[in-house]
Amino acid sequence: MPKLVAVTGATGFIGNVLVQKLAQDGWTIRALTRSHRSSDNKSIHWIQGDLDDITALHHLVNDVAFVIHCAATVRGRSFQEFAHTNIEGTKNILCAVKNRNSLLVSY
Repeated sequence: MPKLVAVTGATGFIGNVLVQKLAQDGWTIRALTRSHRSSDNKSIHWIQGDLDDITALHHLVNDVAFVIHCAATVRGRSFQEFAHTNIEGTKNILCAVKNRNSLLVSY
């Protein structure tokens, strides 16, 4: 099985450290980003989109061994904004995982 992992929240503090450690450990990473990014590290492949972009989420999770969901907001302009990112965003990534083309690996 290829060492391919998808990561949301990769541009945040914890997600960035996690992505760097995964790359050091030989993983290939697909990382979700809201803005265009490039990387000198050939192990990191940036997928432009957000937790509302269903197409980007499907591209992010297709054929990966694992999905690590670190994307969240700790504050928002309103409770609705906070809930949308943390609840609806999580539902969207779970939906993408459920509907991906490969079998879900469980341990």
